[in-house]
Amino acid sequence: MVMTVAHHLPTFIRIYGDVDLFQRFNGLFLLGPLVPLTFAAGALAYINLHNYPVENFLYLFILLAVWIRTTS
Repeated sequence: MVMTVAHHLPTFIRIYGDVDLFQRFNGLFLLGPLVPLTFAAGALAYINLHNYPVENFLYLFILLAVWIRTTS
């Protein structure tokens, strides 16, 4: 994760710092980070409510990390 800061930090600065770009894609820039976060929170709640081992959440985290890596 530390190795990707050189890529993600300038991207976030460009996306959220550029007023014209942010206004053009406002909905995508606001919903984009919320979709995987909501999915992960829901999966963690499901795992905890059904008394599954929390290690299963780590597998989900790996899948989300791969998904984010392939989309950026």
